[in-house]
Parts: sequence; C-alpha cells; structure tokens
Amino acid sequence: MELSPYDFRLTTLILEKIERHKISLDRAFLEVMGEKNRGSRYDRRLIYTLAWYTLLEFGIAEYILEKNGYTGLPLRRKNAFRVAYALIKKDPAYFKKLKFIRGGLLGNKLYRLLSPRSIEHYTEEVQTLPQQERLSYIYSFPKIIVKTLIRHLPENRIRKILEAFRKRHVWLRIINKEKELEVLKKLKEKGVHYRRDSHFEDLFRVHVREMQSLPPFHPDIAVYQDKASVAVAKAVLHTRELEGVFLDAAAAPGLKTSIFCAISQDYVIAVDISLNRALQLRENLLRHCRFFDTIVSDSSFLSFNKPLIDNALLDAPCTNSGSINRDPGLRISLWNLGENAIKRYSKLQKSILKNVIRLLKPGAIIAYST
Repeated sequence: MELSPYDFRLTTLILEKIERHKISLDRAFLEVMGEKNRGSRYDRRLIYTLAWYTLLEFGIAEYILEKNGYTGLPLRRKNAFRVAYALIKKDPAYFKKLKFIRGGLLGNKLYRLLSPRSIEHYTEEVQTLPQQERLSYIYSFPKIIVKTLIRHLPENRIRKILEAFRKRHVWLRIINKEKELEVLKKLKEKGVHYRRDSHFEDLFRVHVREMQSLPPFHPDIAVYQDKASVAVAKAVLHTRELEGVFLDAAAAPGLKTSIFCAISQDYVIAVDISLNRALQLRENLLRHCRFFDTIVSDSSFLSFNKPLIDNALLDAPCTNSGSINRDPGLRISLWNLGENAIKRYSKLQKSILKNVIRLLKPGAIIAYST
C-alpha cells in the first residue's frame, strides 16, 4: 500500500467527519472525495480501504491515547493517530514511511508512541485488562454493547459475534422497476455481486466486499435500505384491514413511508422532530406520495382533536447499533455511548409509543420497530 501525504490527510478527514457529525463511512467518503473529481480511481479505493480498516482496528490506538493522557486531543490529530496505527499494524515498515507522509497531523510525541515495539507492548497490556475493556479494545467495539453481551453469553460466543460484525451486509431496494436492469448492470460493472431477496421482489442482497465503496444511485431509482426496514413498512400493508389516514411518527428520511405510498392511496402524515430532516423527508415523499403532509413535531406530544389514525408506523429513535456490520463508522460514533443515553432512548421510545396509541382509531394497526 503506497500512500501519499495527500492520501493520509484525506483518510484522516473522512474519519474526523464521521466522528464529528455522526454520519456513515460512505457518506463521509463522498463528502470528502466527491463522486468523481477528487483522486484517481486507485487513490479513491486505497483511501476508502484504509478508512474502513482503521475503523475496524482503532481500539488499541484508542487505548494508547487514553493510557498516555491524550483523551482531549483535537479530533483531526486523534484520527491521524488512528490511521497511522492502522498502517503500522498492517505493515510495521510504515513506521519509518510515516515520517514523510504524516505532514503536520502527527507530532513527534504521538509518532514515537507508534513504534512497532510500543504497539506490541500496549497490545500485550490490553490482553491483561478486565473482560469488557479487553474485548472492546481488541475488536474496536463500543464498550456498552460488549458489556451487554457479557451479561448473557460466554466469551467464546462473544468473540464469534464480534468477528461476524466485521463482515458487511447490504441490501438495495429498486424503486423504479423500469430501471432495474440498468441498476443491476451498474453493480456488475463495479464488480459487485448480488441476488434477489427471497421475500421481497424489489430487494437485492448486495455482496459487496468489506472495504469496497457502494456505487451511488439516484433516489428515484434505487436506495440502500436494510431488509428489516423494508419488512417493517410492508408489515403494515400486509396486515391492515382499514384504509384512511396513515401516520409515520418518526419518519425521516422517509424510506419506509415511501414503500407504503407506492402501494397505498392513504392520506399520509409524516412526522419528524428535526426541521432539517423534515425538509429532506418532504423532498423524498414528493417523489412517491400523492396525498401527504409533513409535520415538524415531537411525536411524544403530537395531538389531534380526536383519534384520527387508521394505520401507524413507529420506527422509534435508537442508537442504530444494529447497523454496525453495514457501517463501521458507527464503531467510532458509538464508542463513548453510555448507560444514560440508553435510558433516555428507552424513555423516549415508550413516550412516543404511548402517545401514538392514543391517536389511533379503534381497530387501527400500528407497527413498532427499533
């Protein structure tokens, strides 16, 4: 892997953007690199691969920083350290090469902490830590999730689960049926294998390599959407007996609602607490829904003059930890997730669900997921 100072800086910027804005690796990659213009095809693949590998391996680097009192390091320098650690872990010869590619991102004190001997010392030290910390640092996995697994499973089973999360699982939903062959052709040209899902005809399991960026598609044509998300939206359609008013209580960005609109003629009320997300939601629904309104509101307090809703969907706000195997950026975004955050989410989920039930007509159907 021949890396230039420019490649090193761009990889660092991608990781910084993930951590600062809590966005996915693919989104951060596109925002930093652009879809076509920045970097040759080889450079783009190299940078994406290094970013992915760093996200899988940053745990020991985090331990080294914590052990040496660098927890308050600016995000850019911290992520430069993580990238440098990943390079040296993969090839110890990179320790000397880093002198020429680190630029001003990695000072001498941090650089010396990354000598192969130093990395070996701290890796051995991590092996002596209590189970939760040891597994979290070794597998670069948020401590609170490891803690939960420890409560229920033996360590050998936990290790298998954490190893399995290194494998990528991606689904692609075709929105415009007439463009299906075009989409599949583009996947094939990018070297991406696929197969149609056995439950949903418009859904494809995409066999993308762990360190391969996903080819972008126009949202009118196809979207990347987890199978569980598709199943929840279609569950409402397949079990309901009534038609009338449909409520999506936490709707942005609108992927589930758009599935409902594609089949149903119901009047749709789509709610989200964020104005920015609601604007994106409205833009998405304009493509698919005939009769709808978007509301900027907290669904815990949403109210109508009388029970109005015939069918409802609540995909409740959550940590999104179930998507780690699709987006390794969540390893960093959730690294410092604590018990208090989990309790806040739980309280919020219950509050929204209770209020949405209050808005339902007798005999109405609600699908709840998180």
